[in-house]
Amino acid sequence: MCGGAWIVRDIGQAKHHARDAFMPIQDRTGAALHSTVVESISRYSRLLGDNRVGISSRS
Repeated sequence: MCGGAWIVRDIGQAKHHARDAFMPIQDRTGAALHSTVVESISRYSRLLGDNRVGISSRS
């Protein structure tokens, strides 16, 4: 199982926080959806000028 978390900040004030655990992926559609979500979070972070997005997993 792996997970992800992100925080949207405005001048140091936390505006939004989200985290989720991703279950093991069973098929190609699930893998594509998982990749899309992670890429979207990364792109949204760059739009806001925040380069502190990290991705990690543990087996």
